[in-house]
Amino acid sequence: PDKTKFVAGCSDNWVRVLNFDNGKEIDCLKGHHGPVHCVRFCPDGETFASGSEDGTIRIWNYSAYKSDTNGAAAPSPTPAAASPDPRP
Repeated sequence: PDKTKFVAGCSDNWVRVLNFDNGKEIDCLKGHHGPVHCVRFCPDGETFASGSEDGTIRIWNYSAYKSDTNGAAAPSPTPAAASPDPRP
C-alpha cells in the first residue's frame, strides 16, 4: 500500500518481506510448516496474511517485525483459524 515493501511466500516455508524499489530482503519470517502459496497486505499497509500448504493462515502485523539495528528476533505471528467452505 505505501509502495515501499512487498511480501513473498516461499517454498522453504518462509515469508519474505522485500524492498519494493530494489528487491532486497528486509525480513524473513517463520511461522508455517509447509510452502507458502499466498500472501496479501491489508489496506492499512502494516498487516498481511499468508496461507500455506500446511493448511494454516497466519496474520502478521508488519510493524512488529521491522528489524531494528540490533537484529532482534521477530515475535511469532498471530494464528488464524480457517474452516472449509460450507457451501456445496
